[in-house]
Amino acid sequence: MQGTPGDWAEQIADLALQYGVSGFILASDEPADLNLFGQEVAPRARELVQSERVT
Repeated sequence: MQGTPGDWAEQIADLALQYGVSGFILASDEPADLNLFGQEVAPRARELVQSERVT
């Protein structure tokens, strides 16, 4: 993934929507990375996917 947490969320949402990917593994032992992913990236990616699937 490249860029900001928002960019990550968009990249993940694109993978989910284009290829049906439904699981992602964050390869990091850093608590800050895990917190960022869990608190910002994953929820935003879910929102993006849901909004695309509803419309």
